[in-house]
Amino acid sequence: MTRHAILLIALNCATSGVLRGQEPFTTLNIAFGFQYDINPTLLHKFWMPGAGIGINAATPVQRGVLEFGAALHRFNRKADVPGFGAFWLYAGWGVRWQPQNRIRLGSSIRLGNYRMSFDAVANDFPGTTTESEFITGLDLHASFRLTRTKSIYGSLTTAQIRTSPRITLWFGSVGLHMVLAMPELLRKLLR
Repeated sequence: MTRHAILLIALNCATSGVLRGQEPFTTLNIAFGFQYDINPTLLHKFWMPGAGIGINAATPVQRGVLEFGAALHRFNRKADVPGFGAFWLYAGWGVRWQPQNRIRLGSSIRLGNYRMSFDAVANDFPGTTTESEFITGLDLHASFRLTRTKSIYGSLTTAQIRTSPRITLWFGSVGLHMVLAMPELLRKLLR
């Protein structure tokens, strides 16, 4: 994962010039969609992933895009362990570029927290009902513009939960993306 992060950082730095002329905090990009964990890992030996939902807000900054987001995921038990719901809260930085009038591509690096709330007390750790871990992620996404302010998007996100052993998840997402003018009060506050 480290070499992938280095490659994505290099790609982001090399392409950040495409947004150099864009005024910071001029737009607020909101994306809402459905997510599904698509790769089998050690985690899947004990839990069956369910569909999740995610929301992301992004705005242009001097060099790239600043983003904040959250996602809810559900993992149902397959073995003698309790199921759990997970809440992923993150901040990220990335780039967006538009190779064609209706198509926008992007990538971002995300850092955050992955909080797992178990349905019952975990057998291995008496009294434990939640676990909160540092998580890093890489996201690649594409959107197709339907109207001036609305697009549909698809993304592929890899996230590594910093447990021991490390757990790497891959999420596929689809949803709706909207571009809004940044409210003047919020724009002044962010500057």
